[in-house]
Amino acid sequence: MRVKRIFPFVVLLLVASISIVACSPKTAPDQPASPPVEQPAEQPTENPFNPASLGDCYNPFNPVMEGKVWKYAMVSGDVTSTLEISYKDVTPSSFTSVQQFPEISTEVQWTCSPDGLLSSQFANMSIALIPDLQVETLEVKGIVFPKEDKWQVGYSWNTEYVIKVKLTSGEAVYEGQGNIAVTNSIAVVEPVTVPSGTYNDAFRVDVIGTMMMNIMGTENTTPLTYSTWFVKDVGMIKSGSTDPNLPYSIELISLE
Repeated sequence: MRVKRIFPFVVLLLVASISIVACSPKTAPDQPASPPVEQPAEQPTENPFNPASLGDCYNPFNPVMEGKVWKYAMVSGDVTSTLEISYKDVTPSSFTSVQQFPEISTEVQWTCSPDGLLSSQFANMSIALIPDLQVETLEVKGIVFPKEDKWQVGYSWNTEYVIKVKLTSGEAVYEGQGNIAVTNSIAVVEPVTVPSGTYNDAFRVDVIGTMMMNIMGTENTTPLTYSTWFVKDVGMIKSGSTDPNLPYSIELISLE
C-alpha cells in the first residue's frame, strides 16, 4: 500500500511539530548551507518584554512580542537548515506563533491563563512537498509552558494532544487519528553556549513520551525523547536529541 510509504514521512513531520523545532523533512530539496555563526561572549541582560501589556500571555520562559524574530540553526542527520519563530495577534489572553522553515510554515494558536500557556491547536501545517496534509486538533490536555513560579528543578507537567490527520496524494485520501502524550521535567539549571551567546542559567527540560498514529489501519508508535533549554526573558536557546529515531539539534543564532 502506498500509505505505508507515506506514513513514516507524516509521522516525522508531526514529531517535528510536537518538539516545536525538531527537524526539517529529510526528503526536502537541497537545503542551504548552515549560516555563518558568530559567538558573542555574554548573554543579553536587558529584558525587552513588558509583563504588564502581555497579561496572562507573559511568560519569561516563552516571551512573546510582535516584531521580534528568534532565528535558529538546525541539523538533522546530514541536513542543515534554518528556522525563524515570530508572534502575531498578541493579546493578554491569546497569541499566534509562526514557525518558518525553508519548506514548511506552521501557525499555532495559543491561549493564556494564570496557570500557563497552552497551544489550543497542535499545528496548522502548510507543506510545500505535501500541500494537502491537514492536521486537526480534537482534544488538548495540560499546559505547554507552566507559569513562572513553577520553573524549579524537579517540577514536571504533562501535555497531551488527540489529533486527526488527512493526507491527499493524487486521487488517494488517507485519514487517521493520533495521540501525542509527553511528560516534561525540569532537570537542571546549567550554563549553555550557543551561537547567540553564553547563558549561565539555562533551564534544561527533559521530555519523554510517545506518538501513536493510526492511518488507514496502519499503526505506528514513535517514542519521543529530547531535551530543550530555556533562558528567562529569552526563551528557547537550544533543543536536541540523540534518539536514532529522530536525531536533531537546534541552537539560537539571534533574537532580533
